[in-house]
Amino acid sequence: MFSNLVHISPKHWELFQRPKVSLATSYYSDEPDEHNAVTGRRSHARTRANLAKTIKLGIPLRVGIIATDDGQRVDEAWRDLESLGVTRIHVDHVRPFGRGGDGQEPDASRLCGQCGKGAASIGPTGDVSPCVFSTWISVGSVQADPLAAILRGTAMDEANAAIRAEAGEGCNPCSPSSGSNCDPNLDCNPGVGAVANATRGTKER
Repeated sequence: MFSNLVHISPKHWELFQRPKVSLATSYYSDEPDEHNAVTGRRSHARTRANLAKTIKLGIPLRVGIIATDDGQRVDEAWRDLESLGVTRIHVDHVRPFGRGGDGQEPDASRLCGQCGKGAASIGPTGDVSPCVFSTWISVGSVQADPLAAILRGTAMDEANAAIRAEAGEGCNPCSPSSGSNCDPNLDCNPGVGAVANATRGTKER
C-alpha cells in the first residue's frame, strides 16, 4: 500500500498491521524545507514521525528517495532514514505522471511496459488501473465488481495491450524476467534515467 504518511487515522494504522500488508512511501530530503518544497506543503515532520511509527509497529516498509535535481540532499536523506530504522531504501527519479507530470497529459510511452503483470493499482475511490502510474486508465471499480473479475477482465487485457504497444515489453533498467514491478511495489526502477536502485543499505550507482 502506498501512502505519503501525512494524515494517518487510527483505522488506517489498524489496516496497515494486517497480515501481508506492506507500506511504501516517498521521501525527498532530511531538510524539512527541501522536502516541503517538493510536496507543496509542510509534510516533512508528519511523514518522518509516521515513518518512525511504522518501524515501531513492525509494519513492512519500503521508502523511495525521489531525486528531483542534482543538488538534492539524497545521501543525507538516506542516512536520516537509516537512523529511523528503515532498511529497504532506494533512490529513483521523478516520473512524468501525477504531480511529476507538471500538468502535461499522461503518456503511456513513458511507462515501463510491465503494468498489470502480477500487479494492479486500486485508488482511494475503488478505481482499478494497471499500475500506480497509469491511473488515468481505469479498468473497473471494486465498488462495482470483485477485484479478481476485474484483473481477469477484458478491460484489463485491453489496457495492458495498449500500454505495451506504446511502451514496449521491457522494464528499464531492471530485467523483466526477474518478476519485479514498478515502484512502490518491488525493487525495480523502470523508465528513463534512473538515478540509483538499492535495498538493505547497498547502493548501486
